[in-house]
Amino acid sequence: MIGEGRDWKPRVQSGIRGTIYAFFAASAFNLLAHAHTQSQAGQSELFTEKAMTHSGGRIAVGIVGAIVVICGLALVVEGVMRRFKKYFDLAEMPAASRRLVWTLGTIGTTARGIAFALTGFFVVQAAWNYQPSKARGLDGALRTVAASEQGRWLVGVVGLGMVAFGLYGFAEARWRRT
Repeated sequence: MIGEGRDWKPRVQSGIRGTIYAFFAASAFNLLAHAHTQSQAGQSELFTEKAMTHSGGRIAVGIVGAIVVICGLALVVEGVMRRFKKYFDLAEMPAASRRLVWTLGTIGTTARGIAFALTGFFVVQAAWNYQPSKARGLDGALRTVAASEQGRWLVGVVGLGMVAFGLYGFAEARWRRT
């Protein structure tokens, strides 16, 4: 965080986040290569189904989905507006690196937001239609999109965006203002 002196914790968090999103990107590419195999979306479906059996569960699931959509859209705005720039120590960052990091941050944060928004959309859809089978985790949302006419291309783009976000996370770990 800003104003924490030379604290190492934000840098470690950024490095871990970069590693996690590199894993997400690898999963997206694996999905493209093996689109016919089963996913773990069944866990999301089972959880959603159990939640919807309780009174008010359908509303709660819908609210959670809407929150995820809103968070996803906020990430898209953050990426497009490059609000992430405030986290960097510009004095330590070479100009060429700065341009690359801004590009990676823009693409990566936007792709991350799209993935969140898609996931939330499918959760809201499941609650609205009272169909737990429509609830999807990230992998399920990407599988559903991949099954559409232009889907494999879109999933590939989101996968590349996740790679960009993973690389951005490593850059943030290196040059984060602490």
